[in-house]
Amino acid sequence: MTQQFNETNFDGVDYEYNLTPGEFVATIDGKVWGKGKKLFTYMSFADGRKIVAMTCPRSKGEGLAGIAAGSKIRVLYLADRSGVACVRRAALLTETPPTGYLHRLMQMGNGEA
Repeated sequence: MTQQFNETNFDGVDYEYNLTPGEFVATIDGKVWGKGKKLFTYMSFADGRKIVAMTCPRSKGEGLAGIAAGSKIRVLYLADRSGVACVRRAALLTETPPTGYLHRLMQMGNGEA
């Protein structure tokens, strides 16, 4: 992964840590492993902020280690005991349109059959 990171001319200079707890939609721009098995994930939030998150790949429920760069995700930040916002969960967003009966019926009502 480090080789892939270095080949993209991605430097991560414009990224900062997120200080706000909450749930955010983001796109993973790149990832790199640091010392002590820490994973640094560089993301562009839907609101335009560029965020870096440092996580441990074996922590419960984070999920960032298994998600590829370029993926769109939903990431949850919660405050820890000292009040610092930390990644608690990340999940891949799927953009597959619904294909159930109700969705098709709604499309027919809009003249999009």
